[in-house]
This record gives sequence, structure tokens and C-alpha cells, in this order.
Amino acid sequence: MSQTRGLATGFFRFLLSFYPAGFRSEFGDEMLAVFTATQEEAGYDKASGSTTLLFREMRDWPLSVWRAYMEEMGSARMKLDVHTDNHRPTTWEMLFALLLFCIPIIANLLNGVPELAGILFLGTVGIALVFGLIKGFPRWSVPYLGFVISALTFLTVFMALFSKSYYWRIYILGPQYTWSMITRIFNQALQSSLSWFLTLVGALLVILLLMIWPRTRTLSQRIREDWTLLSFLLYGGVVFSILLAYDEYRYNEPWAIASWACLAAGAWVYMRLKTPGQRILALLAGVTLVYWITVVGKLLITPLQDWPVSPEKLALYSTQGFWSTLFEWVLVLFFLLAPALLTLLPRRSPTDSTPDETLIRA
Repeated sequence: MSQTRGLATGFFRFLLSFYPAGFRSEFGDEMLAVFTATQEEAGYDKASGSTTLLFREMRDWPLSVWRAYMEEMGSARMKLDVHTDNHRPTTWEMLFALLLFCIPIIANLLNGVPELAGILFLGTVGIALVFGLIKGFPRWSVPYLGFVISALTFLTVFMALFSKSYYWRIYILGPQYTWSMITRIFNQALQSSLSWFLTLVGALLVILLLMIWPRTRTLSQRIREDWTLLSFLLYGGVVFSILLAYDEYRYNEPWAIASWACLAAGAWVYMRLKTPGQRILALLAGVTLVYWITVVGKLLITPLQDWPVSPEKLALYSTQGFWSTLFEWVLVLFFLLAPALLTLLPRRSPTDSTPDETLIRA
């Protein structure tokens, strides 16, 4: 080997020292061998030939080093977020996870000061979403995402399709069916079904949108590893569902507080459990308690309302609320279990190479 080739090889070895340690251990020797073989095969025995090859490598070196570090950081973040997401939650993580379900209780107790209650609730949700975005939406933050998505979809469905439901019943089913129990239950069931379906679709679209940013891209991978993470996201939507369930009802405070307390208990148990089976059971149990409390609460407080309707129509409202709430309970159980279908999707083998690794080896 000529002195020029030896110097070029030594300088190339120096350039390799700037790559990440993991990258050097896996590809360093191979890259050095390729550089040396290129000099030999191309006949770069002259100083100008080796210098030309070295300058060409130096031209691509900054971008190559940057890509290597970005790839290593992305791989480390993926391993940290995916494989250690089952770590025992810290006190702060548990606090943030439960705030979504406890703040409505505090806001309900502050009902005499609605402005303060609204600021407290919306401020908590906004701050949690900002921190969740910064942290890549860890497990404690996904219910806040579900709450916002459900609020948007529920209000959109109501305003766009069902705000004129009274006239819809008259023109489609006829005036004689306007106040029939079956019509009201059907109307409420259709509204709930469409709202929860769009909440699930909206959640999936948001997850796809978050894949654009590297910091939040791992959320989709974590959901593939633990499908109950998507169920926990939908679980946050139940908070808004409870807000709607007791809308325009008087004397609802004890029942609403008990419902949110059950949601908080379900979230607390979920955060502490490890396996997907245990976690989904915690969510299903929390939702079941919530809706049965709502059923009993509505049956007891409906006769106490001062609505300007006859006793017969008040009884009709009570029956309609009973069956509609039961239907939504079954519906929510179905949508909480729906993410289990993700387990049917094919998984990438740990031994499979990523596209970047394949290009490097080539």
C-alpha cells in the first residue's frame, strides 16, 4: 500500500470515529473494507486518485453521520416508548391520568361558579394535551385525546343531524309517532351509534396524523403492541358522554359524581395493571358501573324534574332514558373491545431488517 493510500485510509478511519458507537460496531469494519477495496479495484495508486476518493467520501460524510445519529435516536426512542410503556407509573403519571376523571367532580362541586369550573376543566385538558404532545402521548395522556375527539364528534353529530329531530320524526314517521317511545329510543340509539363510530374513526385518523412527527410517531406502534391503549383513548370519551347524559337534569350531582368516580377508579386500576387482558377488564368494569349508576340515577330523578310536560310524557322520558342508556352501555363495551382486532394484523418479526438497514448493508 502506497503512503498516499495509507494516509487516505487512516483519515477515513478517523472520519468513521464520528459515527455512533453502535453504528461503528455494526458497519464500521465493512465501510472501511469497502473504502480500501474501492481504491484497489479502481486503481487509485496515484495520490490524485486516493485524494479524489477521499474528498468524495468527505462530501457525503456530514449527511451520513447525521442520518446515523437520527436513526439511532429514533431506534432508541422506539424501544423506550414501546417496550418500557409497561413500567410502573410514577405518582405524577397517575395524577395526570386521573385528573381528567376527577376534574369534572371538582367542577360539579363548583357548579355555583360555572365560569371557574369551565376554566378549570378546559385548562386542565389543554395543559395535559400540550404535555402529552411534547412527550409523544404516553399512556396517561391518551384519554385527554379521546375526550377532545369525542366532544367534537358528539357535538357535530347532534348539531348536524339531530338538532331538528323533532321535525325529522314528524316528516318521516308522521305526527302520530312524534312522542312514541320506540321512536325516541331509536333516535337516541342512532345518535349514540353514529357518535361513537365517528369517535373511533376520528381517533384512528388522529393517530395517522400524528405519525407525521417523529416525536408522536411511536404512538401507533405502541397501540400495535398494546391495543388497550386505543381502548383507553376511547375511555376518555365516556367523560363527555356523562356530561351529555345528565344535561338538563336537576338533582343529578350525586349520580354524576359517582359516575366520574367509577371512571377514575377504572383508570387507576388500568394504569397499574400489566397485561392487555387485565387492562381491558378494568376499563369494561369502570364503564359498566358508570352506565348502571346512570340508569338508576335517571330513573330516580326523572320524576323530580319540573319540565312543562304531562305525567304521562314524564314517564315516557323515564322509560326512554332507561333503554337508551342501556343501549349506549352495550355500544361502549363493543367499541372498547373493537381495538382487539388489531391483534389480527401481521406483525414485523424482530429479525426483519428495516429498509434503512437493508440499504446500508447493500
